[in-house]
Amino acid sequence: MLWLTEELKQEVRKHFEPKYKRKLTDDEVIEIADNLTEVMEAFLKLKWSQKYGNVSTRP
Repeated sequence: MLWLTEELKQEVRKHFEPKYKRKLTDDEVIEIADNLTEVMEAFLKLKWSQKYGNVSTRP
């Protein structure tokens, strides 16, 4: 994942290690970041469709 820089990994750790009360592995950090990206994508698609309709079905 080229988009997941070391700086972003540190941010994920900073926010999620206190919630898990332990040090996260690199794989866990990647999975959390990937899941957050998917949730944001779904949220933005929902907001877009609410505002503009389902533009993917239009010619």
